[in-house]
Amino acid sequence: MDIIITILIIAMLALCCGFMGAWTGAGGSKLWRRFGIPFLYTLAAFLSIANWWVLTILLMFGVLSLGYGIPTPPSDNGSPLGRFWYDLVHGDEKLATALTRTTLGILMLITLLSVPILTSAWGIFSIFVGVFIFNQILWTTLLTGLGMFSFMGKSLNVEEFCLYTTDAILVLTMIHLA
Repeated sequence: MDIIITILIIAMLALCCGFMGAWTGAGGSKLWRRFGIPFLYTLAAFLSIANWWVLTILLMFGVLSLGYGIPTPPSDNGSPLGRFWYDLVHGDEKLATALTRTTLGILMLITLLSVPILTSAWGIFSIFVGVFIFNQILWTTLLTGLGMFSFMGKSLNVEEFCLYTTDAILVLTMIHLA
């Protein structure tokens, strides 16, 4: 019975993260993604591990504030990180997107390092790293053009919703297993 409750809690929190991520992309306040998601991860880690060092997960706020936009000349300059990769790969949009999201994924993983440090769950974290990075590329480079859906009067992007939902499933499961 405990496993069912755990799965339901992870699913509900993951859906919340998915909606926060996609809501921001639809013109909602950026704080939903930048602060809301790291706050839920930090709360879950604190309840699971009960150590103040998990507050370092809140540093994900800075990572999620970097942006991931790829330039679309002439009107949109993209984010500084997206522009860096776009220029480095000579305008290859797909590769620039994959590299930008991989960079953000690695930085997000760094903010989660307190979990394996405190729990010694390095095996779980090692597996999680590869799956998490693949998830970044999957929803932003490989599975694109999935469309939009309506939620509370906004048109949300399916890929953004799936990315942040699956990210949360991965992060929350890793925290639980650690």
